[in-house]
Amino acid sequence: MKIKNIFRKKYVSALFIGTSLVLVSCDADNVGNYYTFTGETVGQYLEARPESFSEFCSVLDTTKVMSLLKAYGSYTCFAPTNEAMQKLYDDYNVTSYRQLKEIELKKIANDHIIKDYTIRRSDFKSGRLSQKTMSDRYVSMSLDGTGSYFVNETSRIDPLLSADSIHNGVVYALELPLQPTEMNLAELIEHDAKAYGRFTIFARALKETLLSESLKEVQDESYDPTIYEAIEPDNKWPQAKKFGYTALIESDSVYLHCGVVSQIEDEDLALEELKSYAKSIYDNTYPEDAGKYDNDLTHSKNPLNRFIAYHLHDKQMNREFYTEKHFDKSYTQSMGSNAVYTEYVETMCDNTLMGVTYKSAAAKNVINNSDVTFLPGYTDKDAINGVYHELTGVLVYDKKWISEMTSTRMRMDVCSFYPELTNNGYRYDKQGFRIPKGYIKGLEFDDNSKLKIIGPNDTWRNLCGDEMWADVGSYDVSITTLAIPKGVYEVRMGYQANAKRGVVQIYWDGKPCGIPLDMNITSADPSIGYEIPGSVDDDPMGYENDKMMRNRGYMKAPSMIYTTHGGGKSVRYDATAIRRILGIFEFQEDAKHSFRMKSVKEGEFMIDYFEFVPTEYLEFEGID
Repeated sequence: MKIKNIFRKKYVSALFIGTSLVLVSCDADNVGNYYTFTGETVGQYLEARPESFSEFCSVLDTTKVMSLLKAYGSYTCFAPTNEAMQKLYDDYNVTSYRQLKEIELKKIANDHIIKDYTIRRSDFKSGRLSQKTMSDRYVSMSLDGTGSYFVNETSRIDPLLSADSIHNGVVYALELPLQPTEMNLAELIEHDAKAYGRFTIFARALKETLLSESLKEVQDESYDPTIYEAIEPDNKWPQAKKFGYTALIESDSVYLHCGVVSQIEDEDLALEELKSYAKSIYDNTYPEDAGKYDNDLTHSKNPLNRFIAYHLHDKQMNREFYTEKHFDKSYTQSMGSNAVYTEYVETMCDNTLMGVTYKSAAAKNVINNSDVTFLPGYTDKDAINGVYHELTGVLVYDKKWISEMTSTRMRMDVCSFYPELTNNGYRYDKQGFRIPKGYIKGLEFDDNSKLKIIGPNDTWRNLCGDEMWADVGSYDVSITTLAIPKGVYEVRMGYQANAKRGVVQIYWDGKPCGIPLDMNITSADPSIGYEIPGSVDDDPMGYENDKMMRNRGYMKAPSMIYTTHGGGKSVRYDATAIRRILGIFEFQEDAKHSFRMKSVKEGEFMIDYFEFVPTEYLEFEGID
């Protein structure tokens, strides 16, 4: 496989500007300063103000991007002023755009425009915007203590020259140009550690363990979408196969405050103290490995290696992607206002999970059910292939967190399993896309299976609003789960039944799970016996009906999943939303598992989520 690693030409240091976690919409003095117009396009607005934007317009004209901004559509344009463009020329060591190459001009233009997306000032909030620029990079918003808004932390928006409502979008005038780094994530962490001195200990450990080498891949150049488009041109196929990474980082001051190190001035001593701390944690978590790998920092079972690897994901996630997107109403109405949902994320430490719980009522992310969360103002630090965030406390994979996982129900959306979806922008793509064979690691299917991932739809009865689906036909699909901690679990799958579904034989770790499942029938079928909660006087909450359905191997859908279909009720009141109990399984070790669905009778394929429920928890489980 040919891997591309893009090296930088120049990197402009970012200034850390403190931000609040949620921004106020705007201050009263500046609201009226944003120009509102109904006739001009974005391109016409810029051209009509040469005293402010003539240099940027020249770049847009030269690259033919200007014609795009004059056309139908929707655009968010971050327009550098003439003064900002001069600063950009200084960085390129030129005096005019005419001295720049066409590829450089195209990048400048594309860095500043988001196509098919408009964000009003009232919608600004801290962190990355959900859509990328035309150069395929994220932009982040922040607010400083004076009430000024910044893009990518350094570029202040000038409200007097900005237009909040134009015929085909918005324009935000920038006092500095946007110059996203061309560094990969490993390089960015090393650079920022030296530039700002905030997390030198973590950066040193990342390098000493050689885990920095695992954060460098950018894109698989051997992937060619035209192969699939030529065969099935009517389908939407992934246009690239990009890699992505996330690093969660503790600052030196956090290590000092939490007693991990005794001082931070002597970097060598601090590293030795971090090694000792990691050993105290991971020798306890993995007693069978204690003392065996202490002298090899690059071994995956070395305590320091495990400590750092647990902070890394092969999935690029901005702060809100960890779980807030599941509650963002612009994506889906899929959860109730008081819902609590944990997204389990694989780390680069073998067979380990990190859990980020988002409590919608409290609007707060909590990592591993602890006090550790994201440090406001120090998140969404963007590299060409990933992002890093700073933490408020020390993140570890210890027996306390393992005990938390193995004593509660773990509900996992199938679409959350695969880094390829997030790294290539399809986790929240409402249009969905066809999955090429071999594109997603841990997902296998035969040639007859026309698999798709379909992003959030607020009318569906699905967890997070999304699903894995295939049109009517025969199929044989195998899904590799996340690594589940050892223990005894009742395992379930969530799906939505309808008359187009097929009949399938289900296998868990290669063994059949009872007789084939007929996904055509809803739970209102007499063989399942669903009753709408509240429809039976003697069973107003539906609890007795729950017991009867369990005896037949089925359950109603969780009450925390909502849909706008049918008036916005919980899908517990919908007979098409079903949980199928696959059985009780004893997992002898922390490991991934295989789930297979093979069609017995042709129909649609569909799966939504899995549940892993420790058997001792069954007695206390609620309807949520």
